[in-house]
Amino acid sequence: MSRTKNVAKNFFLGGIAKIIMMVFPFITRTIFIKLLGEEYLGIGGLFSNILTVLNMSELGMSSVMVYSLYKPLADKDEKEVASLLGFYHRMYTYIALFITFAGLALIPFLQFFINSDLALHDLRIYYVLFLANSVASYLFIWKSSLIEADQKEYIIIAARTAFSILMQLAQIAILLITRNYLMYLTIALLSTILNNLYISWRADKMYPRMSAVRGEPLSKEKQSKIFSDVRSMLAYKMGGVFLNSTDNIYISRMVNTRSVGYYLNYQTLYTTLTTFASFFYQSMLHSVGDFNVNSSEKDKKELFDTVELLFSFIAVIITVGFFCISSKIILLWIGERFILDQMSVMAISINVYLPLILYPVWMFRRTTGLFRETRNILIYAGICNLILSYVLGKQLGLAGILLATSVSRLLTSFWFEPKVLFQKVFPSYHVSSYFLNVAKYLLVSVLTGLGYMKLSAWMNLSGIVGAVIEIMLCFTITFVLLILINLRNPALKKVIQIMVNFIKRR
Repeated sequence: MSRTKNVAKNFFLGGIAKIIMMVFPFITRTIFIKLLGEEYLGIGGLFSNILTVLNMSELGMSSVMVYSLYKPLADKDEKEVASLLGFYHRMYTYIALFITFAGLALIPFLQFFINSDLALHDLRIYYVLFLANSVASYLFIWKSSLIEADQKEYIIIAARTAFSILMQLAQIAILLITRNYLMYLTIALLSTILNNLYISWRADKMYPRMSAVRGEPLSKEKQSKIFSDVRSMLAYKMGGVFLNSTDNIYISRMVNTRSVGYYLNYQTLYTTLTTFASFFYQSMLHSVGDFNVNSSEKDKKELFDTVELLFSFIAVIITVGFFCISSKIILLWIGERFILDQMSVMAISINVYLPLILYPVWMFRRTTGLFRETRNILIYAGICNLILSYVLGKQLGLAGILLATSVSRLLTSFWFEPKVLFQKVFPSYHVSSYFLNVAKYLLVSVLTGLGYMKLSAWMNLSGIVGAVIEIMLCFTITFVLLILINLRNPALKKVIQIMVNFIKRR
């Protein structure tokens, strides 16, 4: 019951936070474009991608840290928790120092990544502020991981939402008063620092005994196990960076930096939509991890089927909606010249669908400790993406760079990760059932998307009212179709029962 209660809290407060935060990026982005222009928008996207690559030194540590805390927290082993926190504190100090020096060493080479008319001196100052914000994000992260592992992520969500709202209100005010990009970035840095200081204070108040207990240094054996898991997760997430976080660099060099801004407008849309999926994922993740500690294979598989159904619904609804309506929203939001060609929109839609449909696999891989088994697959995917982005970018431009990500994923992790999960966690079940479900939902997405595009062209709606009608109609058609094809699915009944019980408790 406590596990369910924590999921409900994470879900409820997270949902409120996501709804609130859906509005602000659009307001801030609109004012930003009107007052500073898409050139600055593209620069921000480019620097974010560059720093994501630099942040690979951390990749894997946070996932392994949370996973390693599940069991000692469940066993109320305060000394073990204190020992782990002390170890991770030292590791994150080293990581922050490394990113600082590596980031500063990159400054002389920035001109090789940028295709812009903005002054290089100013761009370097902007980059330093992006770098400082990135380093500041590691302050006290080891304390926030304790709260996450204890299934109380709703506390972090509430704080992050509050600071984000205050930050964006301040940024909007600065843009309207001064149009100063430097001050805009400085506010973001201050928000990151204050948010992390607050989370640290909350962790100390919530777990005073953890601070009082003096943990023994971790044994060489435990450190070796952690480093082994981190190396495995590092390889996996490093590939993920090359797969997902290099597009803006390619677009900036092979097309132009301004086009990065155009793409980021669509990215804002799909990030807003996929935020709901991420919110479901984060709300459930640590409770699923707690559940997997002592549950049988049959119980784990039943939970996996339920989670898979939930994310299949989310993946199809978001993908169909984005493909059919995103350009119409861009037109109403910021104007016709920001609309991308249909092939680029299709490529983005595929990039949205594939990760969403894999969320259940990632959730169970992460919470069952399958770090070593999948450590290299995204490296292969990332290498494929680096090559294909160049080749397809030369042939198809922006659409080719975006499409390369999906092709690389399909060739590697899309089939390999489910295969490993079933072999290690669900050995009594065959992975073919999972792929049949994926194929079914992919077919539903394609047919629904094409059918709705025909219907939309026939209706020929326009304006804000037309967009609202189309969104509601697209959602309703897709949702009803998904319900109809799952009427006999036991997982659907379980999802409905969980929702009914939750409503009754409220």
